[in-house]
Amino acid sequence: MEHLVYCDNVGKVGDKVLDKILDKSKTMIVRGAAGRKIPHSRVFENEIIYFITKGTKDIVAYATVVNVINYVKLDENEITITLRQNKLN
Repeated sequence: MEHLVYCDNVGKVGDKVLDKILDKSKTMIVRGAAGRKIPHSRVFENEIIYFITKGTKDIVAYATVVNVINYVKLDENEITITLRQNKLN
């Protein structure tokens, strides 16, 4: 399956998520949701994700998923701990 990742185009250069992904200073994307809605589905290793800037229709980059970690129903404290353990930047 293929997936779209919408990246906000706000903030100054270097602060934008997509800029950090492209310069490889950010290598992880966190997706949080209360529930999955059809037709959206989970992401799996070796699938392709396409990056677009919010408000446009242009694909600006793509990547192959290397690793996926799924968690279910974490409370706020568990979320904080998990993000720290995975060294989210």
